[in-house]
Amino acid sequence: MLKRSLLLLASCGLIAACGGGNGGSTAIAPVAIPTSTATTPGGSAAALQQDAAARAAARTTLTALETCYVDAQTYAGCDLTNALGSGAPPLGSGPGKVQLKLAAQSYTITAHSRSGEAFMLSGGSNGALQRTCAGSDPASDCHGGSW
Repeated sequence: MLKRSLLLLASCGLIAACGGGNGGSTAIAPVAIPTSTATTPGGSAAALQQDAAARAAARTTLTALETCYVDAQTYAGCDLTNALGSGAPPLGSGPGKVQLKLAAQSYTITAHSRSGEAFMLSGGSNGALQRTCAGSDPASDCHGGSW
């Protein structure tokens, strides 16, 4: 949105400066247009997007686990591919993947961001949900161990 606004402002300035009129000269003022998006100090837009993708994968996985629980009254043995089809996040412990620890009445979902952060959802059949995270980037969305 910021880029569009600045581009529009720059375009208006150039169009107005090109007016001319009664043989007079027209000066065109230089306009600076930033090429990157704003980020938090020390953070990068790419890392924040990667963290957002990891959190979304964790929430998607949570929805599938809750669906499995409704059907089977257990989290153990939930088949994410069956529950989500092609929308299932890749499983594993590497960057961009989701790791699961399932028991009959509880679960822990760990979504590994490509930025190096890890976002966890832990809960169970009692309905309590804990959102925790770990990582070393102070500009990430992990604040004080929670998200």
